[in-house]
Amino acid sequence: MADTDIDIDLIPSALRGRAQWLLWRFVTKDKAAKPSKMPYYGNGHVRGWPHGKPRDGKPTEAQPRVDQGHELDRAALVDFATAHRLYQAGRYDGIGFAFLPGDGLIGIDLDDVIDPETGDVQERAAGIIKACASFTEYSPSGTGVHIYCMGETRSHKSNEIGVEMFCGRQFFTVTGRKFPDSVAEVTPIRPEVVERLHQVIDEARAKPRAIRSNPPGRQPVEGGGTHADRDRIESALAFIPADLGYNDWIAVGMALYDTLGESVGLAVWDYWSSK
Repeated sequence: MADTDIDIDLIPSALRGRAQWLLWRFVTKDKAAKPSKMPYYGNGHVRGWPHGKPRDGKPTEAQPRVDQGHELDRAALVDFATAHRLYQAGRYDGIGFAFLPGDGLIGIDLDDVIDPETGDVQERAAGIIKACASFTEYSPSGTGVHIYCMGETRSHKSNEIGVEMFCGRQFFTVTGRKFPDSVAEVTPIRPEVVERLHQVIDEARAKPRAIRSNPPGRQPVEGGGTHADRDRIESALAFIPADLGYNDWIAVGMALYDTLGESVGLAVWDYWSSK
């Protein structure tokens, strides 16, 4: 990404003033259909490995693997000026903002909602952007948007419709390229909007499931397992690097298949692998 593709002047002060910044690169992994955006600390280490990743991938006392929000993770993140300076040096494809536990922020990621040829925006996405009424930027591809809001909620996503809402984890690849007519600052999101987003995600995730007779949160998914199983699995996968060895990568896929069934397990595996 060229420096002109990042409009630093439009990045809100509510984000620029926090030491929650990192860098990212496009990384192509074995068997992956497309490159993924890999987050890096300012010290050059992959996020999750603040002291560097051992060659065998096994954490040690000297080179631990840490969760997002761990004190070592927080310490390795940098301020905006540092991240931008490192990006300008040409070693990375972009800068990123890390959401952390307790930071009072919600990130809403809408994928593939803009027609690259016409610029038309999907009706659902336009409605979400309007309802959130907070700073919204184009994603690096130009076909998605990132919405930053003040608030607290649980992380939740639907691969089926490309809507992800997270809080206390994950990161955004920041462009600063403001979505037309969107709010210039990060503002509080209304509780009813958060609740409606959860409903939209739940509805999209429920559609592939043939059985819906059990209580919410305990409905079986195709092939076995439950909604709660999927939530726990996706939360756990967020802390497992997808660039592990091929045999381990296959083992994760088989475990997802056994627990969640072919269609849902494959969707979860593919989304995790793309990260």
